Amino acid sequence: MRSRFKVLVFVSLFGAALPSYAQTSPTPNLGFASSFAALGGSVTNSGSTTVIAGNVGTSPGNTASGLSHSNFILGDRRLNDSLAQQAQKDTAEAYTNLAARSLTATLTGDLGLGRILGPGVYRAPPDAVLTGSLVLDAGGDPNAVWIFEVESSLTTKPGSTVQTINEGRDNNVFWRIGGPATFGTKSVFAGNVLATGNITVESNATISGRLLTPGAVSLTDAGVTICCALLDMAPHVLPDGMAGPDYTQTLTPKGGNGSYKFALAASDLQPGVVTVTESGVLSVKPTTAGVFKLAVAISDSTGINCIRVYRLVICGNIVLPDIPTPTACVDYEYEIKPSGGEPPYTVTAPPETLPKNLQLVGNILKGVARSGQSAFSLTATDTLGCSTTKSYSFDIQGGLTLAPDMLADGNVGDHYEAVFTAVGGSGPFTFTFTGDVPPELVPSPITPRVPLRSSPAH
Repeated sequence: MRSRFKVLVFVSLFGAALPSYAQTSPTPNLGFASSFAALGGSVTNSGSTTVIAGNVGTSPGNTASGLSHSNFILGDRRLNDSLAQQAQKDTAEAYTNLAARSLTATLTGDLGLGRILGPGVYRAPPDAVLTGSLVLDAGGDPNAVWIFEVESSLTTKPGSTVQTINEGRDNNVFWRIGGPATFGTKSVFAGNVLATGNITVESNATISGRLLTPGAVSLTDAGVTICCALLDMAPHVLPDGMAGPDYTQTLTPKGGNGSYKFALAASDLQPGVVTVTESGVLSVKPTTAGVFKLAVAISDSTGINCIRVYRLVICGNIVLPDIPTPTACVDYEYEIKPSGGEPPYTVTAPPETLPKNLQLVGNILKGVARSGQSAFSLTATDTLGCSTTKSYSFDIQGGLTLAPDMLADGNVGDHYEAVFTAVGGSGPFTFTFTGDVPPELVPSPITPRVPLRSSPAH
């Protein structure tokens, strides 16, 4: 059973006057909304391991259920008080401000799938979907700004990631959404979300930004932290680890001044399993596979601090089984059952690499194989998004096939001959011709090769 969060207390900068960078495209002023990690007409949490760094507010409603002080690293609940009310007004003004920006480009298709974008103002498809990764490359400019206009809705698929790189700041990413937003399980997202509809954060998703809406905010075992502006750490997305071997990742400071100190702020791993040194070395001794959240704090010598909630995926040792070799010309069906990871599993293979006449239907390899040798590979992916690939080779014997697969074209008036050959099986063979054979083509039954000859057409 996972432990409750261990919480350390850090000085909050909420409400403090902070210096601002000169932006390449001015960011909107979030006003009092800047102190909120989540702000909605209502906020509901249904997970015991949700961790939040920032205020959680409601207005005009006063319901924030499922949240207690143990869920907060920084901040608290603000239920329809003057701060939450003003924050909603400031959010509405910022939402309007974002709509007035000059467009850089219109995006088509899935927003992710490895897409890399420089700073700019982008119009996304009306019902935007994000699968895989979206990378926002600042090109070394910490003042780089990204603004995304989404007309209707935004959905991030499970395990997807949005991250800023090359001095990019999550605080300078804005998503203006004219409807609901859903962040899929285990997804990692960066930026300030200003939506008009409900916002749903599914299990083990982490948000480095703000969730701002007049609608409902729903959290399930989520991690939401106000994105860091003047001081941050890298990387923004942790690489996966394996159950068993020790996991180590060095975190590096970005921005700030002077000397830095790192510390573990919270974790849903067992005590002693995860540590963070003052110099930023993250160490984990994972014993089981799963998706875990851990919050890391950094402070500099001037008193500026930042907290980032990480998603850490620990993979099991996924094993693909051996597969029996089919017999040619015999119905074949074999269910592939991976093990060692977190089920259910998805098994995939490039269709063009599979043995001829075999296909993968779900996790079942089936068909009537032809004789011959073939090499292919299968990939098994578990529910955590962890995967493994295994190579296979078949030397398919037996059965009986006929060559060639297709006849060459002929010309009227020319002599034509095609030779059919039996492959596999045991001779002698009997050949039978059916169908509409042109009268000029005369089968000549010779075993085991059968020529199909024609006399010149008249």
